[in-house]
Amino acid sequence: MRSDNLSLTISNTDISDEGRYNCEVANDKDTITRYFLLKVLVPPSTFLKISSDGSPECGAIGGDPPAEISWVPHSDDINTTKLEDLDRTWSVISTFSRNKIHGTSVTCVVSHPMFVNPWKRNITLSGDVTVIRGHPVDLQCEADPGDTLLSVTWKLHLYNSSCVISYKIEDNNTKTSFSSCSPRMRSDNLSLTISNTDISDEGTYNCEVANDKDTITGYSSIQVLVQPSTYLNLSNDGSPECGAIGGRPPAEISWTPHSDDIITTKLEDPDRTWSVISTFRRSGINETSVTCVVSHPTFVKPWRGDITLSGDSIWKNTLVVLGAVMSVLLILTCLLRWELSYLRTRFKTMVHTDPQITQIHCEEEKQEFEPYATYTQKENVIYSMASAFVAFDEAAQITEHVYNTAP
Repeated sequence: MRSDNLSLTISNTDISDEGRYNCEVANDKDTITRYFLLKVLVPPSTFLKISSDGSPECGAIGGDPPAEISWVPHSDDINTTKLEDLDRTWSVISTFSRNKIHGTSVTCVVSHPMFVNPWKRNITLSGDVTVIRGHPVDLQCEADPGDTLLSVTWKLHLYNSSCVISYKIEDNNTKTSFSSCSPRMRSDNLSLTISNTDISDEGTYNCEVANDKDTITGYSSIQVLVQPSTYLNLSNDGSPECGAIGGRPPAEISWTPHSDDIITTKLEDPDRTWSVISTFRRSGINETSVTCVVSHPTFVKPWRGDITLSGDSIWKNTLVVLGAVMSVLLILTCLLRWELSYLRTRFKTMVHTDPQITQIHCEEEKQEFEPYATYTQKENVIYSMASAFVAFDEAAQITEHVYNTAP
């Protein structure tokens, strides 16, 4: 700062120079005082890009006062934040939700006292591009540079890396190029070609086209699909097992007929593909065959596999059921024989008191043992059960007679 007569000069003004400046001029009669308020304006730096979630993001960084940001077309789903930096400037960042974009492009408008005209930038959204791994893909930058193309720059934000591909037209119409990306990627005019695509190529692709008046930005994203390998077989316990191995995104597996006893697991492999394995539990199968259905974006139509349950598996299930039934019958036989033995013992303690009971008992015992004399060679379990029920009924009749004739 320097003072010369009635003026004060400040060279290379800074925000720290803001404040109130008082001036006092004295003569032989009086003292005159004036004051001035100094406001320092700082023009912001501006940008327009695509955020990590694919939404357009516009910013005005390091301005004072803070810039004003608006969008064309207007939307109710715009998030704008203002932050004061340590040097007393302001950063304003505004995000236009991608879900609310009804067209293919939006325009960011930044207004500031330092701008003669508002700063405007347009960004074109080409949308998501899907490609099967190993196939080539072409991305087109939708920005129109007119007749004065100066440069094209592709900025790639991939899964675990970033790189740049660009070329520039010099004054003598020669073209110089630069690339820090994979050799499988090359730029030609407004297109970017990727040969033999891989999962590592997934990400966002921003293109910036510059002409003699403006810079126009375009945006695309790539999703790489991987076709899974499928199988259907019987596991060690005889349960049908269906799998879709090495797919991206993970496949969807369903069964016919439907069952609530199905276990499905999804595992991400080290190469970022997915393996899906679904098991139709044997205990839930009432059919002789089942069908596995695998759906995936790389399939023209769902993959289907049928499997017939082997006779061994059906026979094993039948043996399990028969074994359970025979076990129940055996337990009932033991209980009935014990009850019969108990009734006989009680009857013998009372039989000597009444000769008529003795005569009935002898006749009943003769009838009781006739079936065993006739079929002594049979050892069938069902026959033994029938004999036990007959004996139990006869013993019950004798016991009833004893109680009725007892004094």
